[in-house]
Amino acid sequence: MVTKLGILEVSSPEMEIPIFGGQVTIVGYGKRHHEPEFHWSLRTLNLLRDVLDRKNEKILTYVAKIAERYNLERMYAPNTREFNGKIISDFTENKFPFESTFPIYGKLPYGTYLKRGPLADGVVIPKMMNYPPLIGKTAFVMSSADCALIVVKNNETVIAAHAGRNSLVQRIKNNDATDVVQQIMKAIDDKPVGNTQVWIGCSIRPGPHFAHFRYDTRYPSNGDMIDRILKGYGPSCFTDTGKTKDLGWLDIKELARRQFMTCGVPEDNITKDFMCTHSDVDEDGNHIWHSQAREPEKKMRNLMLAIRNF
Repeated sequence: MVTKLGILEVSSPEMEIPIFGGQVTIVGYGKRHHEPEFHWSLRTLNLLRDVLDRKNEKILTYVAKIAERYNLERMYAPNTREFNGKIISDFTENKFPFESTFPIYGKLPYGTYLKRGPLADGVVIPKMMNYPPLIGKTAFVMSSADCALIVVKNNETVIAAHAGRNSLVQRIKNNDATDVVQQIMKAIDDKPVGNTQVWIGCSIRPGPHFAHFRYDTRYPSNGDMIDRILKGYGPSCFTDTGKTKDLGWLDIKELARRQFMTCGVPEDNITKDFMCTHSDVDEDGNHIWHSQAREPEKKMRNLMLAIRNF
């Protein structure tokens, strides 16, 4: 089912930056250039029949326009709602986990495919198609508000993942759960760790707007979570003062950085951006990004892509 593009157009992204020497491009759509209140959520796209639902026509149209803009042949968008840390690939353990593949319009001879279905945080992004006339790039796609995007490269392997707080550390300790950083490193465990390059960004910065107060009666496990982070990764994961970090101003980018360093990735190989979905504004003072922390009642999402260029 190919969507009808009609006269809808998608504007320039809020962010477009090359990383790893241009081998990957980070693209972000929020609220500045496009419709200020457009909801970039992919949550209602799970089954093939969802492509026929009129409520999905606009998001599919805009995603198709983005695919056309960046010459994308496959767009991998796992369902991240469980924050389960899992990293999957297009072909995993004799299974094809992306059971819902939406054909959408694109410039390529056989169109562009938005691949949905599995519950996971990240994807091993396959190599781009380079078999004329099949020449098109591949990308990881996520809709999020304040969660981080992590991209990792080791030689020919590229992994991109959604990294919310609960993907990085469980608020309530679960010995059966694994964090997304551990799963990323497991996916590249046959390659020298010293060759691993990491980029972390597209998320909220720490502060009172993202606090985990140790004595919050609504979340009695906050204190245990703070202590586990302090013990495992150090005080730099928080920006509030005091030895015990009672205010819990968690820096999720720094937490992810420290986790990668604990796994053996050289510190110089890890880059964090300075973006903040909660606070970044344009020259007129308008917010650039949707933020769950800033506007929890709206539940709006941004669209973030990590595009593999090789």
